[in-house]
Amino acid sequence: MQGIVIKSTGSWYQVRLEDGKVLDCRVVGKLRLNDLPLTNPIAVGDEVSLEMENETGNGLIKGTSPQKLCRPPVPPPQTRTPSVSQQY
Repeated sequence: MQGIVIKSTGSWYQVRLEDGKVLDCRVVGKLRLNDLPLTNPIAVGDEVSLEMENETGNGLIKGTSPQKLCRPPVPPPQTRTPSVSQQY
């Protein structure tokens, strides 16, 4: 299954699945230990692949897609007009 992380709370994540359902998920241990200098490699907005956990009905996050960093466009710098006191 695929989904998008919509909330991160400690070691638990809420993931919106492709059909619109929201599922509580946690990360498998291997994903946390992949030589990343981060304590939490998953951020809100990340696309993740997951499997259902049989006993609880929660999900297990097995992997992430490469993060898509979105930066809003930067407006051009504004030109300052000199104040009245600077004109004289």
